[in-house]
Amino acid sequence: YIGLKQLEKADFILEKRQNNFNIYNENLKNEHKVVLQNHQFISNFAFPIISENIKLIVENLWLNGIETRPLICGSIGNQPFWKKIYGKCSLKNADIVDKYGIYLPNNPSMTEEEILEICNIINSFS
Repeated sequence: YIGLKQLEKADFILEKRQNNFNIYNENLKNEHKVVLQNHQFISNFAFPIISENIKLIVENLWLNGIETRPLICGSIGNQPFWKKIYGKCSLKNADIVDKYGIYLPNNPSMTEEEILEICNIINSFS
């Protein structure tokens, strides 16, 4: 029953997340954006960014009550199980994502003003 009730909201949720994605995409400076494949529709739960200033960005978002999450799970070459089996391994692009990548929030309850506030904080670190 719960699942069926949630399905009734699916179209609204997907449209709202896509709209939020578009607001992020239009308002974040290109230097922070992750290049994504060109799809007409992306069902996303968060907006990914990569920035060399990620520590300052996360700190300032946190000070403004905005939480972030690490982008993916980190570089596999740095994971303990990998090191144990194969030894430490440097994977250039995965290491960049691991070190400088975060997800920004994207949920259907967010307003355009909230997303623009997030974009302004991030864009101030250019």
